[in-house]
Amino acid sequence: PNYMCVLPKIVSDFVTEHREWFRDKTLITLVTYANFFFDADLQIGRLLQKLNIPFELNSNISVQMPMVICDMKYIKRTDDETMRRFKEQAEVKLDECARRILAGSSVHDGQESDRLKAFLRQRMFYGGKMSRDFAGLHVSANCTGCGLCIRSCPTRNLALKEGRAEQQGRCTQCYRCASNCPEQAISLWTKQIQWQYPGITA
Repeated sequence: PNYMCVLPKIVSDFVTEHREWFRDKTLITLVTYANFFFDADLQIGRLLQKLNIPFELNSNISVQMPMVICDMKYIKRTDDETMRRFKEQAEVKLDECARRILAGSSVHDGQESDRLKAFLRQRMFYGGKMSRDFAGLHVSANCTGCGLCIRSCPTRNLALKEGRAEQQGRCTQCYRCASNCPEQAISLWTKQIQWQYPGITA
């Protein structure tokens, strides 16, 4: 996944912590996006280069997928039929990429080949917004203290205090708490969830 065309903190933290797992491996990277991603599909490779981890990139693949949660005011919810079409197209594309890779070919499927443009649009602009706007986690008065967010947090960042969830400063921006909250009380980008997408039914 990518947030605002930037590698999510939870992914970069994982790659950094387990860097030796990637040493001398042949990698296939896959980026999911809702609208655009510039060259987010290449960011894991760049991170490993910074960490001085040798590797070989076999393929980089991009797949458009439904956005499961939105706390950005200017993004409108996509209708269910479009979401279903994204899913169907993703399945077809992944099957085709898998066939090509298993047949010995590589797949290189990025949006932005010009690294300077990608830097200006993506890492400079969106990276700055990520660092500034994703700095905290907001819990609104809608919180009922049900504890679902606490149980879903992989870093134990949340705890109940006087019947309301509070963060402990270990947020890795995975959005599990916001996605699972039945009251839409938790957000990262702004102070209010705009909509949640519950998934695609058959």
